[in-house]
Amino acid sequence: MVSILSVEKNIDYINSLNVLDNEGFYITGQQSAKSVVYSSIGLVMSALFIERLVKWGKVNLLLKTLLVCIGILLIFVDIDALQHIVINDDIEGYLIGNKFNVCYLNLYFCAIYYMLHPKLDGFSKYWLLVFLAILVIVSAHTQCSTTIVGALTFIVLVFLVHGRFKKTLSRPVPMLIALLVCDVAFFFFSTWFLQFDFIQDFIVNVLHEDMTLTGRLGIYLNIQDAFDESPWIGYGIGNSGIISRMYTGAYDAQNGMVDMFLQVGIVGCLLYVFILFMLFKQIRDRYECVFPTVVLVYSVIIISMVEIPFKHVFLLLSFFLLIKESLNSKGDTVTSHFPKLK
Repeated sequence: MVSILSVEKNIDYINSLNVLDNEGFYITGQQSAKSVVYSSIGLVMSALFIERLVKWGKVNLLLKTLLVCIGILLIFVDIDALQHIVINDDIEGYLIGNKFNVCYLNLYFCAIYYMLHPKLDGFSKYWLLVFLAILVIVSAHTQCSTTIVGALTFIVLVFLVHGRFKKTLSRPVPMLIALLVCDVAFFFFSTWFLQFDFIQDFIVNVLHEDMTLTGRLGIYLNIQDAFDESPWIGYGIGNSGIISRMYTGAYDAQNGMVDMFLQVGIVGCLLYVFILFMLFKQIRDRYECVFPTVVLVYSVIIISMVEIPFKHVFLLLSFFLLIKESLNSKGDTVTSHFPKLK
């Protein structure tokens, strides 16, 4: 409802802006709340669908279907991406749009595979390492350093975190702290974060980025001028691009929570975070079976420091935190209490 209201309220203002792209064409924002209504209904129905599958014990079937479909697509996507000649860090021109779409799809594939094999017994551990290696290779070739950091976060949480620390990370408060530190604190105190030698060495020598984070520090400084215009419900879903271009010259705010703030304001951001909080609150002692989804959430939070990954797809995958018991490749361990139709 906030998304729909923010678009409807800001249509006239967005249409009154005369913002040009690099080629001199006018940039337009969201022209109607109708598309937001459709996407919102789709998200709600998908969440209800996952919830029902959890009750029926059919989550394994859904995840297997997603894994196969995404896997077949990735064969063509990754081959295309590795054949792509990157010039001046161009992000477009890939089979499914831009380099972020390519790398995020690989990350989601790794997460779904891990959801199906949370215990990583047998060869599943090695297969996951292979898929993560492909993610790193594709990210390095497309010069998408943010998903390299996300992949490293994924690897650390999967293979180096054990026991009680798993349970701690699966609680809502640590998740909120991570979100506040990575998005809000890093946005306002990024220069302070970058003064440490080990961070500078990682950025320059490992990620091969400059100390302005490819111009992000300037974006963070200038985008704050847009905060005063519509702080409560933002400028509307789909309108952050034109607002960011007007104030910074860049096409997005390069920070997950800030970009969401531009679209749906304080109210929308709080509701989005509240959904994640409630999902984590329901985990309780089920952290072993949903830890793969927890790993995905933290990986995306790390990425959101310098990118905008908080999309509907991420929120939808977060609903797999509702899984009751561990899944395996042989079938669901969740028992359905619904009578079978004869």
